[in-house]
Amino acid sequence: MHCTNVYAHAERASRRYVSPAEFLQWAIADIGPGGRRGIASAVTNAKRAIHCRINEIIFPFRVSFANNWPLRPDTDLLLKVLRRAQVPSQSVVRLLTDQRNAFEHQYRLPTQQDARAAVEIADLWVNRCQDHVRPRITIAGLPILSFRVTYDSKRHRETVQIQLNERGPVMFFSDRRRCIVKLGVNGSLAEIPYASLSWKEMIDLQRPYVRGRASGFLVSARLALPIFRAYHRWILKGRPSSFQATCPYP
Repeated sequence: MHCTNVYAHAERASRRYVSPAEFLQWAIADIGPGGRRGIASAVTNAKRAIHCRINEIIFPFRVSFANNWPLRPDTDLLLKVLRRAQVPSQSVVRLLTDQRNAFEHQYRLPTQQDARAAVEIADLWVNRCQDHVRPRITIAGLPILSFRVTYDSKRHRETVQIQLNERGPVMFFSDRRRCIVKLGVNGSLAEIPYASLSWKEMIDLQRPYVRGRASGFLVSARLALPIFRAYHRWILKGRPSSFQATCPYP
């Protein structure tokens, strides 16, 4: 049985959003001329690049919906989340964070050599962790034989065609209702509210389906529910073995 994930297209980033790559570009530009101000800006932007990448990694796990997630998570908690999600190089993140904190709270300016090393380490880590950045899973573990997603740019419509395989358990993540719907092989449904889960439980539920760039396909968020419902009907009735769903695409 081949299982795959259905991912939802990420919302378009605002032009005001600053990416990890852009923070790194600023850090490299800052360290070039040297000087006290350039060193300070370089270390700060290197740290921002790392924390921006951390947010990109942990956001799809929906930890912010968990019942024990604080409004402003500190660095220690972010590092714990990375460890739970099995993302490497937490020691590098700690090193750069401590260096930046020494500057901001103890007002100790790093040497230009240390600042340059910090920028290079940030560059390496941010790029190394690119494979851990992914969209949010909307349906996990869907057993299918094949799928095809097409876009009609003239009519602004998106169509997905899926051929189903044998029965298997599936999880549907509804961010609108803030709950997980677990579908059993016998067609049974069970809801788990996001708020009933800790951030560790939220990660542990999704981690088995996430392996770097895990297999799957992207659809509009509005298409995920019709796909899930069609699979549920197939489990209950055993037919049809394939279906098509279409919706407007912006």
